[in-house]
Amino acid sequence: MDILRYRFRFLILVIVPIITLAFTFWWMEARGPSWVGENSDPDYIYFFNSLLLADHFKPVWHTDHPGTPSQVFGATVLHLSHQIFFQRNESFVISVLKNPENYMRILVVVGAALNAIILFILGLSFFKIGVTPLFAISGQVFCALSPAVIMHSFGRFAAEPLLFFFSLASCIFWVYAFRENPVSVEVKAGKRETSILLAVVFSLVFSGFACGVKITAFPLILLGIFTLRTITQKVIGVSVFVAAFFLATVVTAPWRNFLVFFGKLLTHKGRYGGGERGWVDIKIYVANMLNLLAVNWVFSLTLILLLISLVFSKLILAKVHRQLLGGSFAAMATSLLVVGKHPAPHYLIPGMVIAGVSLALLASKVTVSFAQFRKQIVPVVMGCLVCLTILFLAFSLSEANDRRKEHVEGQVKSEIARQSYDNKNLITVFLAGSGCTEQGLYLGNSWAWYTYRKQLSEIYPNTLFFPFGATTLSGFDGEEQARLLLSSKKKLLLIGDSIPPSNLYSNLFRREKNFYKNSHWLMRDQ
Repeated sequence: MDILRYRFRFLILVIVPIITLAFTFWWMEARGPSWVGENSDPDYIYFFNSLLLADHFKPVWHTDHPGTPSQVFGATVLHLSHQIFFQRNESFVISVLKNPENYMRILVVVGAALNAIILFILGLSFFKIGVTPLFAISGQVFCALSPAVIMHSFGRFAAEPLLFFFSLASCIFWVYAFRENPVSVEVKAGKRETSILLAVVFSLVFSGFACGVKITAFPLILLGIFTLRTITQKVIGVSVFVAAFFLATVVTAPWRNFLVFFGKLLTHKGRYGGGERGWVDIKIYVANMLNLLAVNWVFSLTLILLLISLVFSKLILAKVHRQLLGGSFAAMATSLLVVGKHPAPHYLIPGMVIAGVSLALLASKVTVSFAQFRKQIVPVVMGCLVCLTILFLAFSLSEANDRRKEHVEGQVKSEIARQSYDNKNLITVFLAGSGCTEQGLYLGNSWAWYTYRKQLSEIYPNTLFFPFGATTLSGFDGEEQARLLLSSKKKLLLIGDSIPPSNLYSNLFRREKNFYKNSHWLMRDQ
């Protein structure tokens, strides 16, 4: 009987991870290649940074988030993928630059698989503390099945996959503090206290790693701080969090770049350190937070329910649970306040993870306090919420699929048309909106492009790669290269919507008569 129960629980817990993987492949197809339109940002940025790290730890310059764990993960997967799936008679760098989309898909699938595994472990942790199967599945659903999580943590290669992974790992260890083992003697009480303390320490370690992926994860520290009881324990907890953050980011040592970026965020009212100087525009800030609450209904519902439960905590919750869920409310509220200045639903992923776990735990504890509702109201409500969440996700992804379908098809057609040209007699110039693999490669980042300019010129001959940021880079005169190519007798193939006005090559292109003479356009009207 115990074996059958174990197998049943195992089968129950794999349902949501399988659904997330199914949605991942659906979204990957709907989204199209990583070079399509806005897909290249930040996918190719992290892709190039991973390649730089994998290639004998070359310098990485995109460290704003800071994002280091994602880059280390990418470097590891790239190396393993080259050894397992690609030709070994080809050098690692050449193979990656020749097959960027194939490597990118592997990165996406491996990241999605890791997150599916951590979701399964979350279910096991719920069972460990006595949560029923319904509430365990509910926790998995509320954590993972939202458009922001699926589209960013399961369907692309960026910071979000590991941000979700480490945030959920942090919450899993925090969950163990909810364990309710009866304690009758002092020795058992001491062992339980030590067990909880170790679980919280591991929770803070993963919180530090999540913060190393993206600074918006720092509210996770409040889960551990509220759980720890004494001042000494709290000081140790903060120290563990800080040490884990430094350990997570030490590979690329991005301290200066990161501090400059963070300083701009704090001293300017606009997004990403832009706009007027100052802390915040109150009107826009409040509007941003209201929009985030409207878009993320599970997050909003959990925040409201936690507030109500804390107000009436003596009637609903035990003292230890009031303390733990108080930390959950504080972490979620802080996440909302942080993301409100730079609003994007996927920045709220750590808060969404906390919300999913807390909602399942809160519902489980309420049914213990009010036994008459255990087999009636609460399970029915939770079941309806699970179904509603899945339907909402399917509808959102279907809408996104329809919106992108025409754009993706147009990009793919332009790639086919480009390949039909005789590239030996053409110089290909990539402009804004180019629909091809090379566009993603050259948009990766200027430093990576410069580092691998020789390999790129061999793999993609007669191609003009030019960085958006500057015409010269480390002694390389990009404008001179452009002028030499444009003065040749070869015809030009212009791929893209237009010359980006902000690009420093714009004036050069407009001055050169050969730029528009005998040139071919693709996608100009798309």
